[in-house]
Amino acid sequence: MKKLLFAAAVITAMASCSNNEIIDVNPGEGISFRTSLDKATRANAANVTTLDNLSEFKVAGIGNGATYMPELLVSKSASAWNTASTYYWPEFGLKFFAYAPTNLGTGSATLNHTAQTISGFAPATEIADQKDLLISYNTGNKTNNEANGVEMNFKHALSQIEILAKNSNPNIKIEVKGVRIVNAGRKADFTFPTEITNSAYTLPQAQWSNLQEKDTREAYKVKGENIVELTSNAQSIMFGKKNFMLIPQSLTAWKGKGYNDGAYISVLCRIYSKSGSEEILLYPKTSPATRASVILPEQTMYAYASVAIGTNWEPGKKYIYTLDFCSTATNGGGAGLIDPNPDTTDPEVDTNPKPGSNGGDPVLNGPIKFTVTVDEWTDASENIIMN
Repeated sequence: MKKLLFAAAVITAMASCSNNEIIDVNPGEGISFRTSLDKATRANAANVTTLDNLSEFKVAGIGNGATYMPELLVSKSASAWNTASTYYWPEFGLKFFAYAPTNLGTGSATLNHTAQTISGFAPATEIADQKDLLISYNTGNKTNNEANGVEMNFKHALSQIEILAKNSNPNIKIEVKGVRIVNAGRKADFTFPTEITNSAYTLPQAQWSNLQEKDTREAYKVKGENIVELTSNAQSIMFGKKNFMLIPQSLTAWKGKGYNDGAYISVLCRIYSKSGSEEILLYPKTSPATRASVILPEQTMYAYASVAIGTNWEPGKKYIYTLDFCSTATNGGGAGLIDPNPDTTDPEVDTNPKPGSNGGDPVLNGPIKFTVTVDEWTDASENIIMN
């Protein structure tokens, strides 16, 4: 019932710089940086960092067993990158650790000579507040970098998730109002790499550790103001509200029963049987008691249809899930399983969408099928007397 597609979207960086105003008398130039982002090879969500919207980052310089340049703001003015204060090149080499955005939200960066980490990082619960996390590492010294600055190549540290859906069955109508990802780990620690993050470098998933808050009742979700009616062509069901930016991790696929036994995608929808202009609502089959309790007619309620995902999310990759509802190519494809953990705070969500069924049971009953037998012809003789 589902297809899983992969598309890498990795940012690298390098670019323009300028010298800062000298505030102390010192022979030589201050430490400066060059930073840019390659153009994306495909359309990106609004929360993906690009050359146009990267405006600042933080960087620290470590060398000779000490923190030479503590965490420092670097901001862009036109095409120039300016440090908040000026540090001059020492006689020894330096290691530079950088990240953006400068406001991590939940999470705390430590950049000094003993640790280079981001602790307790958690993507925002609301997708509108989720940000692209960029990290970079390079080395430099007076001889090689005083004139032209240090080249910082940034990498995406998170995984980007987009969900598409289609309906392959012309006898079925599906209206979608929202989508969510359930039971993915929500908090983790990140350790900066100590290998130069040039364009050939791939950020290992192992830089993330201490994954927490998996298999909970919380979910990352998107809900639209308008309905998306599925067609035979796959279309986004992110409702123009950006894509998910989540912690790279190896997901354990939902086993199809309890709410906390693995990861799954859940689509908020209504499903109809269709014959010409006549439509019959199949899901949710809202009970009269439920309708009365929320004071909503049956036709205005939705319910979640779920499918397990067991993907290994890697840093800097964009994962596109295409959900194929009621596929005719699979001899009666279905519409997923009933979500065992529906959103009880939304009055449009039917928490008992199929009375008598439980979370993990099929959303739709099996497709109508026929068995055919053919009897052999048998002679039946009858004599007729002509009058």
